[in-house]
Amino acid sequence: MRYGGIFLIKMLTAHTFEMDDAGYAVREILEQLDIERRILKNSVGLIFCYLDFIESGVVEAVCKALPFDVVGCTTQGIAMHGAMGEDMLAVMVLTSDDVEFSTGFSEVFSPGNEKRIAAMYEKTAASLSAAPSLLMVFKSMLPYLMGEMVVSVLDRLAAGAPVFGTIALDMATGVRSPQVIYNGVAYSDCLVLLLFSGDVRPRFSIDSMPQKKIRGQQAVITAAEGNRMISVNNIPTVAYMERIGLINDGVVELLYAFPLYIDNHDGEKQWPCIIIDIGPDGSVLCGNSIRPGSTLRISSPLKEDVLASATNIIELAKQEQDRNGLLVFSCFSRNVALMDSHDEMKLVQKLMADSSLPYMFLYSGGEFCPHYGSHEKLINKFHQYSIISCIL
Repeated sequence: MRYGGIFLIKMLTAHTFEMDDAGYAVREILEQLDIERRILKNSVGLIFCYLDFIESGVVEAVCKALPFDVVGCTTQGIAMHGAMGEDMLAVMVLTSDDVEFSTGFSEVFSPGNEKRIAAMYEKTAASLSAAPSLLMVFKSMLPYLMGEMVVSVLDRLAAGAPVFGTIALDMATGVRSPQVIYNGVAYSDCLVLLLFSGDVRPRFSIDSMPQKKIRGQQAVITAAEGNRMISVNNIPTVAYMERIGLINDGVVELLYAFPLYIDNHDGEKQWPCIIIDIGPDGSVLCGNSIRPGSTLRISSPLKEDVLASATNIIELAKQEQDRNGLLVFSCFSRNVALMDSHDEMKLVQKLMADSSLPYMFLYSGGEFCPHYGSHEKLINKFHQYSIISCIL
């Protein structure tokens, strides 16, 4: 089935707020999807939910009830046509007569075994009749397996095919138990992969903080290793950040609230990254790798910045032609700038109210999305404190 010369992927969506009665939740999902009448030759499911849906057995029951593979992860906030909330489970079915899908998950990760990314990719790609044209990845929140490492390996193996996805999210006063999902089973230490093969032609958008919000004062990162920022201006990073008021008595004030902009002086655009932990040696653990000699600046986002970037992403998506579905991930750190944690979800629902386009918006622990370089060349990258979209 084709539309406007492009292979068609239909998108179906469903949701439930029932996290205790698995049978009732399954009936709600199946009734909304009506898959017997609506699915095409090849199908795959995406599932996103609050952690309690896993613990109660609802996720397992929903996945078993669907006649195709289902992958996804935990999140804390979903918006779609007709539903919005934190304590919610949502399913998105992608179905096509022309595009093939293949899913896989990695072995358990521990520090230093990044080769398991390649093993997972090769096994998942082997069942496809042609090379993957789009990769979706769902990653556990593992501090020793950085997002940029995942992007680098998948980009090389898939010959630059676009990589889009998210890190599993589950927050209380701190990180709780984020998990990825593969066919109803949840994992806290794995990667899950979905490959598309066919003429998919996705379009991507990214937005973060306006450059004018970055403070002008620069500091020099004088020592770093991997994603550990060891010293700034020749003093331990924690001591430097205590001087500027981000850390008090060894505790980060509003962890994730103030994204860092690190300039590696390589001519590339500066993208935000966040502090994820404090080391006992006075170093700071960041979401991306850090180079000694880079300069550091700190941004101060406001509610208006978060909502403006969400508006931009949605309006760009609505302008696309031959569109069949929209998936949006927004970094949960952006939520800190909002007065009401639902403001961004409410805005997305309002902007999409006049559109029949199936969509799903959800919060993320980190974002995988290509950006467009010169001559519209796609460059795969891992992001933080950003909002990203993929339109199919």
